[in-house]
Amino acid sequence: MQKISGKKIANNILFSLQKKINNLKVNPVLAIILVGDDKASHLYVKLKQETGKKIGLGFKVFSYPDSITEKFLIQKIKELNNKKEITGIIVQLPLPSKIDRDKIIQSVHPSKDADGFHPENIEKFLKGKEIIEPVFPSAIRRLINEAERKKCWKKTDLFQRKALIISQSLSFFRIMKASLQKRNWKNIRLIKCQEWLKNKKRFRKEMKKAHLIITACGKENLFQANDLRKEEVMVVDGGIIKKGKKVKGDFFSFKLENNLGCYSPVPQGVGPVTVACLLKNVVELAQNQIRENN
Repeated sequence: MQKISGKKIANNILFSLQKKINNLKVNPVLAIILVGDDKASHLYVKLKQETGKKIGLGFKVFSYPDSITEKFLIQKIKELNNKKEITGIIVQLPLPSKIDRDKIIQSVHPSKDADGFHPENIEKFLKGKEIIEPVFPSAIRRLINEAERKKCWKKTDLFQRKALIISQSLSFFRIMKASLQKRNWKNIRLIKCQEWLKNKKRFRKEMKKAHLIITACGKENLFQANDLRKEEVMVVDGGIIKKGKKVKGDFFSFKLENNLGCYSPVPQGVGPVTVACLLKNVVELAQNQIRENN
């Protein structure tokens, strides 16, 4: 199978963004709300900072302990919503269980919602009226575009291709389905992670027929090469599992010599593209604010 390098795609996005930032009248600034001491979350925030600073993006990180209250966080986000110098805001997930994730995300104003998670922005995306695209589906779309460019699907007509999404999130499925439908994918099916784990034998037949498999479960060895079609298949691995210093995905990507197709590895697959898409949203939000103020 051909490996689709997320790093190359991300670098192309970042090169384009750097030129845009140099021509902007304001410096885009991303505010990040970080709660708790989750090592992975702190690592992701550091990665976003390091990548953004290379292209001239400003950052403000607001780090709080697990003991912080929901009321305090909402008030802090409202303050950031009103600051003109802040062009984008994200809340690094996961949050402590005592805090209502949806309530916190909804407190970010849609015009500063850099992740594209706010319900208003999601509905605009589903209706084709989006200002920005939700970052994770946006990254996956770019990996699929690269698979098209590499002719991962040579023989199968677009309208006959089948997509299988394995995820626990209905919201993610809705967005990903809409993104694929905009590109004329018709047959798109969701299997929830827990259902897959309980009924692997039953769903394996369906996986064997799929031309595109997108996963976002965070379950090591969720499936492997012999579960796939032998040709014309693309695997987008969106699972992240930390094992000590190593990062792994859902897809056990070894012994691929008997398969023809494409896959995105973990690490260096969806991850760097997602970060680049986030920074792209921050720049686009800054451009929107400039247009509104003129």
